[in-house]
Amino acid sequence: MFDVEWDDEKRVWWTTESKMCDGLTRWLPYEPTQLHQLHALPAFTSSESDKIHLQKLAQSCEFREWMLLMLPDGKWGAFWRADLDTPAATAVAAGNYLEGCRFVSSLQNEAFAYMRENRMYNGPLRSEESTWMKGEDDDVYSAADNAHCVGHLTIAGRTIEIHLPLACEELVEHLESNAPLSKDSHLAFEVLDYLDQNTPDNVKYPLPEQLDRAEEMSKKMHLPISRLERSNRAACAAFIDAHKADFTMYRAIARQLEQEGWPLVKKVNNYVKWSSARAMLSEGMPWEVIAQQYGVKTKLTIDRYAALATAAEEETPELLTEPFFQNLIKLSLEGGSVESEVKKIVQAWVWAEFNRERWIRKVSRTLQTELIKK
Repeated sequence: MFDVEWDDEKRVWWTTESKMCDGLTRWLPYEPTQLHQLHALPAFTSSESDKIHLQKLAQSCEFREWMLLMLPDGKWGAFWRADLDTPAATAVAAGNYLEGCRFVSSLQNEAFAYMRENRMYNGPLRSEESTWMKGEDDDVYSAADNAHCVGHLTIAGRTIEIHLPLACEELVEHLESNAPLSKDSHLAFEVLDYLDQNTPDNVKYPLPEQLDRAEEMSKKMHLPISRLERSNRAACAAFIDAHKADFTMYRAIARQLEQEGWPLVKKVNNYVKWSSARAMLSEGMPWEVIAQQYGVKTKLTIDRYAALATAAEEETPELLTEPFFQNLIKLSLEGGSVESEVKKIVQAWVWAEFNRERWIRKVSRTLQTELIKK
């Protein structure tokens, strides 16, 4: 038996059965905050003047996801670029630097160090090789950073591969030479059991599924993730726990908008096909040639394509006037993939809607908390 409860404030399912949460989220519909509720909220987006103010403070920065701000009184701020459309930018413009910036220091090098330590994951997801968003001269994970030595420790007939920093090379050699234990030794089993069960999570590397989830959260929700969170199991788990409610909302938004994207791809691809056939007919090209090009056999089919093109223009006149449709049509005519382009567009829509709704709910919760205190 297990209990399931819907948390309306955080928009997430909670259950005593850990594996149930992921399964339940696929049934969760996305419901944006109602318009009448928005009127009662303070501003949840920044103004153009706020953004201009930040641009004036911004200095050269090698990390594309960050803005380095030169603040008054010799301070330096690390501002997360994804926060530019949010109240964080408004806070900086109003002089509330600690509230708006992710990090503030009197030393420029410390601000850079913080940015370097906390990057947005921008590489392939799941089993693909990981990469990081880099500036022109920035190599976050260089060979020197990952230098290590490898050794083998045999305990109870089992050989464990040891990875330690390069400075521990002599220790690894010593373990390999002096640490093998008898297969039948009780001490060997005790040591193995201790290593397996009692090593704390704060010295273990994240599980593959943990790292996959953390990287997905960072990339899709535009979140900074530190080196520690990518290399330490406890820190990685804490990162996931801190953002899992938002990620539930993100996935709900993504499902809804992705469902709207496929009909758009179909509409554009069909229109290009039909209108191209109509254009060739109007130019006097023999219908047999057109039919061969489209893999059909009759003139009736080609005539139907031409009629469908006209009907599509009448049903959706934006095909002929809106730059959005015109760009997709041009891409298709040039041999590009409309599906790939729409996927990118939908991802941008998902992020914009998610970021907006996340801040609306954050502002709403803050307002409710203040009212309760009063």
